[in-house]
Amino acid sequence: TAPTMTTEAAAFLVARPGEHYPDDVLSDPQVAKAAIRDACLASHPDRPGGSADAFHQIQTARAVLASHHGVSL
Repeated sequence: TAPTMTTEAAAFLVARPGEHYPDDVLSDPQVAKAAIRDACLASHPDRPGGSADAFHQIQTARAVLASHHGVSL
C-alpha cells in the first residue's frame, strides 16, 4: 500500500527540535537518515516508552522521506 503521509508530516514526525529540524530533514538526506534513526530508537516497542503504533508511523515516515529524497534511508 502507498504511504498516506505528506512529506511535511513525515519530516515533522521524525524531527527533534535542537537536533533535527523539519526543513533540514526535507533538504538533506543525511539529516533525514539521522533523524529517522533517532526516532526509531526512541519509539521502538522494546524500549521504555516505545510503542508499536509510534514505531509503525516512523517506518511510514521513513518510506515517505526515502521517496522524497530518492534514496534508501
